[in-house]
Amino acid sequence: MSLEMQTRVCALLLMFVAAIYGAGGGEGDPFSVRRGLERVFPRAGNEGAPLAPGGSGDSWNVRPVGRLAFGPCYAVATSGNQVYFGNGCYVEIADIFNPSKAVRRGKLELPAQVRGLAAAGNYVYVADGESGLRIIDVSNPLSPREVGSFDTPGIALGVAVSGGYAYGADGDAGLRVIDVSNPASPREVGSSDTPGEARSVAVSGDCAYVADGEAGLRVIGVSNPSSPRELGYFDTGECL
Repeated sequence: MSLEMQTRVCALLLMFVAAIYGAGGGEGDPFSVRRGLERVFPRAGNEGAPLAPGGSGDSWNVRPVGRLAFGPCYAVATSGNQVYFGNGCYVEIADIFNPSKAVRRGKLELPAQVRGLAAAGNYVYVADGESGLRIIDVSNPLSPREVGSFDTPGIALGVAVSGGYAYGADGDAGLRVIDVSNPASPREVGSSDTPGEARSVAVSGDCAYVADGEAGLRVIGVSNPSSPRELGYFDTGECL
């Protein structure tokens, strides 16, 4: 590394330290780091130009040209010979007729990271993080397509489907009950604000079982989907 580059790196680190401790910009000044960087790495043809809070997306001569949607796998569901799994922001489909030689079929990119999946009939229901519930038509595994969505109030982390309803584990927003009898127009019909952070959900009969983080396992009665109510809980003592 050249002496000039070493000098710039050291100056850059000092600017970050100064920003963290409020030097030159006041504690919490969101632009102090940027001011420091511009002093070390001035933008060509823009030396001395005033800083504009919330400036354009091409600041620093950098602008977004695409996105890398692939990533970790947090969710999987199966139906027949098909397996559906999350791959970052993608829902992917693979044929598992021969499990030792699974064959990838189609995939669909969604707005956020896939956190939960449930399959029922020709549809896959996706807990899509900050983008809520997404409903995917998988009748043609080679060409899945989104047919409906519902923006839940929290962060969609898990989903289960039963009897025409999707039950969403929605983080701090608890359990959400969504009527998906018309996949193109899902609508919320009920909710239960659990005390913890709803992370996962399973449904059996008239009960929804919610993994609620530090609040343990919550058992929610859903015999009346428009009025779910807690029936009991189990204090796990650890985060679920």
